[in-house]
Amino acid sequence: MVSAIMQSVSGVDMGVALATEGGLSFIYGSQSAESEAAMVKAVKDHKAGFVQSDSTLTPDMTMEQVIGAQGEDRSLHHAGHRRRHSQG
Repeated sequence: MVSAIMQSVSGVDMGVALATEGGLSFIYGSQSAESEAAMVKAVKDHKAGFVQSDSTLTPDMTMEQVIGAQGEDRSLHHAGHRRRHSQG
């Protein structure tokens, strides 16, 4: 997928959306080099795929704590999975 080389189409939002899907967004040329660089930086700085989680592991945790946290995450995941499938 690629975007058109048009100011009304190829902005930062479109660049992020296309990059997330493996696509490419062109930068329109009717702007300063600084503005072009800022657009590229904004797209490249976008952090896609990070999942917010309440369970964070730290280097000082014991294996028992890590395994306990893993079990809690699975319980929550399975509860949500059962809830979603029982509604349909």
